[in-house]
Amino acid sequence: MFDEKLLDRMNFGELNQALDYVLERMGKIEDGLPEGEDDPRLDMLCVIANKIIMQMDSIVREHGRSHPEALAQWEKAMEGYEERFAKYTDFFLEEDTLLDFEWPETS
Repeated sequence: MFDEKLLDRMNFGELNQALDYVLERMGKIEDGLPEGEDDPRLDMLCVIANKIIMQMDSIVREHGRSHPEALAQWEKAMEGYEERFAKYTDFFLEEDTLLDFEWPETS
């Protein structure tokens, strides 16, 4: 089960590792799908990736107060991101969907 509160305790590096793991899982699922088929796990993983990125965004914005160059780079990379992925988050929050997900061990 995915516990969103885990993200609050992660630093930027740990969040980056978690995002890499989610993206890797998405790639494996996509590689195993027949042409033209969808898998609902991809939508759930997309929601998780979005939550990770939003937590990363929060950290960068806090850090960016004293590092405006880094914040400017981040903002350029994030331009339009929230709008493109809001549909996934909204759908799953409205449906109260539970996300079954095992996190990798972090060191």
